[in-house]
Amino acid sequence: MKQKADSEQKESEAGKVFAAENISSSIRNARYAVRGAIVAKATEIATAIKSKPNEHGYPFSRVIFCNIGNPQAFCPPPITFHRQVLACVLYPPLMEDKNQLFPKDVCDRAKKLLASTAHTNIGAYTNSQGLKCSRESVAQFLQRRDGFASDADNIFLINGASAGISYCLQCLIAQPTDGILIPIPQYPLYSATITLCKGTPVNYYLDESNDWNADLQSIEQSIVEAKNKGVRVKAIVVINPGNPTGQCMSKQCIDGIIAIARKHRLVILADEVYQENIYHQDAYPFVSFRKCLLSAKDADIVDNVELISFHSVSKGIFGECGLRGGYLELINIAKSGKDMLTKLASINLCPNTIGQCMVELMVNPPTEKDESYAVFKQQYETQLASLQERAKIVTDALNKIDGVSCNTVYGAMYAFPNITIPETVAQNAIKAYQGDVAADFVYCMELLLQYGIVVVAGSGFGQKDGTFHFRTTILPPKDQIASLTQSLAKFHAEFLQKYST
Repeated sequence: MKQKADSEQKESEAGKVFAAENISSSIRNARYAVRGAIVAKATEIATAIKSKPNEHGYPFSRVIFCNIGNPQAFCPPPITFHRQVLACVLYPPLMEDKNQLFPKDVCDRAKKLLASTAHTNIGAYTNSQGLKCSRESVAQFLQRRDGFASDADNIFLINGASAGISYCLQCLIAQPTDGILIPIPQYPLYSATITLCKGTPVNYYLDESNDWNADLQSIEQSIVEAKNKGVRVKAIVVINPGNPTGQCMSKQCIDGIIAIARKHRLVILADEVYQENIYHQDAYPFVSFRKCLLSAKDADIVDNVELISFHSVSKGIFGECGLRGGYLELINIAKSGKDMLTKLASINLCPNTIGQCMVELMVNPPTEKDESYAVFKQQYETQLASLQERAKIVTDALNKIDGVSCNTVYGAMYAFPNITIPETVAQNAIKAYQGDVAADFVYCMELLLQYGIVVVAGSGFGQKDGTFHFRTTILPPKDQIASLTQSLAKFHAEFLQKYST
């Protein structure tokens, strides 16, 4: 069936210029499992159910998307303070209403943001690095968080962390033999972007038996093996807290990676977008790479290790994914390198202005003296407690399923359970699918087709040979989690039985 469809598509596209066969191989070869074939099928099914609710032909009445960390799709209404400020920024006459629609601190913040624009208008272009007032707020936030000063001129506002990561990888990868160390499992943005830039991904492994902490020996080994193949390793990606693995790196692990970076002259790309999603604060707190680097006892490390760290409004407690706001900070980056980054930002004109405003609100929340503080504090703490509770419920529920095991979710928004699929079952499932796919892809596709549950196959993130996983968010409402895991337990048994012979 699939071969016939492919043949018909190829015939219909004959003679077209803007068609896959004529498009860059780097684009054709890029893979992004989080929104790949399973999600495309899920969207098709959801559309069918909506358009024909009584005759869609599927054995479920709704599709539950657990594939992506999209908090606004699951969580309560957004933080009031943020949306009020954004409303005033977008339509300033709201601040002049005689009924005083918004608290004074909301209006003051909106006026501050508007005053920082060139024309007191949030619809106008900004500096390519972003609004100065937002970058200054980021610098102040970093100093409060880490105890070390930051320079707003070394901060770039970006359209979510993804845009900044793409900029940096474009700058770092000059030729196909330039390598970037990425953790396995990894967030597939990295492997996809490296492919688009025609570079070489160099895998290092996280240790599932050690709460998914980075294996420092694996990093060293990967560097040596890459060099032996003629690959120049230029940077190391770290994701902390982990996506898809939900771990929080220990200070010891971070210090070890920084030492490796100095030894091998690597740029550290620190993806820290989940730094507020910490669910075991006392035992496993968030520790920034920036703080560990700047507090190192070795002055050589402090002065020379190159670090670019990223944060975003998309995750944390606010979860404003669609507003596309974030920042990156440069430490020990050469002026000429910063100039190249500025050139890339300039080509893209400027980050979207609402995202820039949201960054300022994220790093500079209301304080006790502000009228909005009480409501903000209550909403923030309620949301954090809810995420913390859901992380535990998901972990506990997954570990009750025979053939499924899951490490504790210490941070971020995901669980990455290990699923037991015997070799015979795996081979039979792949054979039945008649495609170049992994067994856990078949597993996740059939979970969708039979129960309407959308998760992402572990093979889309990378995993050790012979192991199988899937990633699920912890975001579904608590009352849905029990039914989801019950369906998963039933499906797992059915899948093993179906492909056992």
